[in-house]
Amino acid sequence: MSSAPAAFSARFARATETERSRLAGRLERAKAKVRKRKGELATAEAEVAELEAQISALASLSAGGAPREAEPGTLRGRAIREVAVGLLLRRGPNTGPIHYRAWLLLLEEAGHTVAGRRPDAVFLNQVTRHPLVRSTTRAGFYELDLSATARLDSRVTELRTSLAVELAQAPSEQGGSHAVALDLSRAERVLAEARAALAAKAR
Repeated sequence: MSSAPAAFSARFARATETERSRLAGRLERAKAKVRKRKGELATAEAEVAELEAQISALASLSAGGAPREAEPGTLRGRAIREVAVGLLLRRGPNTGPIHYRAWLLLLEEAGHTVAGRRPDAVFLNQVTRHPLVRSTTRAGFYELDLSATARLDSRVTELRTSLAVELAQAPSEQGGSHAVALDLSRAERVLAEARAALAAKAR
């Protein structure tokens, strides 16, 4: 019996597997593009919502009216992410990722509302800025990153050391040390926000 059919089958199987692997790689890259563009869209929508709110407030002022006071429980800016992260911390770190719309619903069930024409977009824009929040491989899903404080603390220490070295080596040249000082200031603010969230949970 000829071995030709068997050899042909083996070559066909290898070719099929090679093509499958190639297509799987393209699929993963396409999925990554979708996730990236969804994230970019959400960020753009949040920016639109914030700009619309600012324009609306300016229009009210130019018309001679005072901006309306927020209803009790209405959150803006940093307060949105502080309350939102506090809710997740109280639920516990082992509850797994949560979609940002479900997270917003938790916020509303707790008696809060988000200011803005697009509360969902404003909410997403704010919570993704919190140092204890990280995205997942699933579009729109986020989770707590309780190890972030250790990384942030290391970053602050690294920047403080760099700044000290810059000032010691070239005290008269402010360019480089000024940039490091700005980075340090930002890193310290982020670390402080992360620690404040964990301290609030402990109380």
